[in-house]
Amino acid sequence: EATVTQKEDINQNSSEALLNYSEIGAMISLMPMEWVEELHHGASIGSDDEILQLLSQIPQENQTLTAVLTNLVENFRFDIMIELAKYSER
Repeated sequence: EATVTQKEDINQNSSEALLNYSEIGAMISLMPMEWVEELHHGASIGSDDEILQLLSQIPQENQTLTAVLTNLVENFRFDIMIELAKYSER
């Protein structure tokens, strides 16, 4: 029950609330497959440092994706990142 409340709070305080999984997944799928795989790996092991390094590689014109993923990292929502990476690998 606490997890649901935490997730709602995160969504209310972030740009993630403005985007759904398919929109974010579509943005991630624009990145090279190797990058997506590294994002999935970093999220799987809970490495915020690895993910933040990957975020620095996102092109300037895709700052929305950077903002959404940064918010997820700051809130330790690696579970959501794993799902987004899986979604975009299809």
